[in-house]
Amino acid sequence: MTKPAGSKYIMTLKRALETAEANRFAIGSFSPRYTPMIQAVLQAGQQASSPLIVQISHKELVRYASRRTNSRRSFIVR
Repeated sequence: MTKPAGSKYIMTLKRALETAEANRFAIGSFSPRYTPMIQAVLQAGQQASSPLIVQISHKELVRYASRRTNSRRSFIVR
């Protein structure tokens, strides 16, 4: 895992899937339909200490970014 400055751990999808396969567990994948749900999904994964995959469409990312000045950092749970 890598730890960008000021964020929780972020793992590439490839590494997450390799880790899950090696340790015989599944990783949940979520596709929040509304922007406020994105943060809730991330917080649930953090509370469960569980890796997860969040699927966000380009359209949703653009919509979310238009509401935030720094969209990438907005998705990181602190």
